[in-house]
Amino acid sequence: MRTLRLVLTGAAVLVVAGLSAVAAPAATSVSVSVKLVEALKAGPIGREICPDIGVDVNCGSGEVRPFGRATSIVSIGVCGENCSIRWITLAGGTIVLRESLSDISCPGACVTEWPHGAPFRATSTAVVVGGTGDFAGASGELSGSLAAAAWEAQITYTGTITLPS
Repeated sequence: MRTLRLVLTGAAVLVVAGLSAVAAPAATSVSVSVKLVEALKAGPIGREICPDIGVDVNCGSGEVRPFGRATSIVSIGVCGENCSIRWITLAGGTIVLRESLSDISCPGACVTEWPHGAPFRATSTAVVVGGTGDFAGASGELSGSLAAAAWEAQITYTGTITLPS
């Protein structure tokens, strides 16, 4: 009788452990590399895709490896001093980042009315705060740089995005 109880208890523990594994699927961490280019002044009339390019909102395009081609919109200062929100749209959905800059440098002198087409560099960090589609519930951290010159900005990031399974 005691042996039967031990066997049943052991079987019950295995069933509960198996159900727990099914109920709580593991998240998937993906190493990413992001490269985006943004125009910092409006293009020809009729080709403008950004609602407020070059002042508070910039738009761009590029690639997020391994997810593919991307478009992006960044709303500068929308979440406070040195806090911007970037939406990166891919075929599978949108990744939402909260970004901040540090180590800002400008040859000569930085001006408060940036951008003026003058060179500008900064270290950029981003926290993945969510997403849509394949990226719903995503989290993670990215680090990289922003380099701007001649009315164009190049944004690069590397890091890990964690996707719920």
